[in-house]
Amino acid sequence: MFTYPQSTNWNSHPGAPTGGLFGPTVTLQGGEAIRPLPRVSKHQALRLALGERMCDIETHAPVQAFAPSREWAPVYPPQGSTAPIFVPPPSPRRETMGDGDKLLGIQAFSKACMSASAAGTAAFTNTTFGGKPTRLGHRLLAVMPLIEHFARSPCADIRFDPYVRLAIDAFQEAGLLEGTAMGPMGQPACWFGRGYAVLSAATLCNAFVDEIRRCGRQVSTGRDMQRHEDTHAARASGLRSYLADVGKRHADCDVKRFELCMRRTFTINDREEYNFMLEAGTRFLCSVKEQFGEAIVADIHKIDRGATSPYLVHILLALDGPSKQELAAMDQILEERWLAQTHGLGYLIDCNAVGEFMYRGSDTLARQNESIASQLDKAATFLADTDRVIRVGHEGTRDGLVLGAVSGRHPLQPIRR
Repeated sequence: MFTYPQSTNWNSHPGAPTGGLFGPTVTLQGGEAIRPLPRVSKHQALRLALGERMCDIETHAPVQAFAPSREWAPVYPPQGSTAPIFVPPPSPRRETMGDGDKLLGIQAFSKACMSASAAGTAAFTNTTFGGKPTRLGHRLLAVMPLIEHFARSPCADIRFDPYVRLAIDAFQEAGLLEGTAMGPMGQPACWFGRGYAVLSAATLCNAFVDEIRRCGRQVSTGRDMQRHEDTHAARASGLRSYLADVGKRHADCDVKRFELCMRRTFTINDREEYNFMLEAGTRFLCSVKEQFGEAIVADIHKIDRGATSPYLVHILLALDGPSKQELAAMDQILEERWLAQTHGLGYLIDCNAVGEFMYRGSDTLARQNESIASQLDKAATFLADTDRVIRVGHEGTRDGLVLGAVSGRHPLQPIRR
């Protein structure tokens, strides 16, 4: 039996639910105890999955223990050394784990601006000390840095939730990109302190809120929001149907989750790089299919933003038949094939090895106590539901979410763009 390591604190997971959502500790045979997996609502699942998706993953150099201290040190062993070598598992970069909640905060802020009355849409009220934030103003202060980040960054390949897109566009229309003499609007510390805002900044913020309210109540905006919802409902339905069928037919399958990455931060054309990575993911799966054949019962690959290159490919493989020893050996084979295909520029991240992940991957210990159906449902939340908030893809290019490239697509539920 496996137990969750003591270092894993479920309640510290970004956006993790509290207040009784975790069941009591269960004692297993042999005295080992585990915390059961959390029971979460649909919205809470989206928060957790989005938080995992928005974070960067760090890989670590091998470490080796040397006598007599037996302390682990990040070194490369000298030739002929017999000291044990350990490769630390990948881990999420902590400072990026909260960006998912911030995106949902922008969405909630835009909704609050649209639903408020004309008299209640002010973010700041003028006083002799400066602009005093209203409840809406406090919400704005929390999300302003990320709004400015997206307003200034190249986002031609990102499709935001309409409420998030509305806030980004209004930020530009209201003139907040120019900032104030005190500093950029995306750095509230420059113009907000001791409970009050500089009046010039407060005026800009109020104009920003009015712009969201005005644009958000246009008929065309309502149509765009409905179209967005219908499109992603169809995509999520198709994906869940595909995975549900896999779970019924192969209840004992093993689900591998990993990402194909590249070590290059500069490319001539992002659109060409997007198409290259989409095709590279298909070529990689075809090469894996040649070796493992019918053992692959489901495959999904999806393009997403990368950390060391513009894009990465997230892959889900469901395998039925191989033994535990064969599955363990397969990890090395997958990495070698990606390295060969990219001529040494690529590297592979095993998402199941990241102990903090429940949706972007499912670590070994958690999988011992979770059904295949539950793992696949979490995968659907990560792959499809998070796209309702932020999706990567260029206009006029193929959908970055591909089902059954080598194992066959569910015939009744095609993925729609």
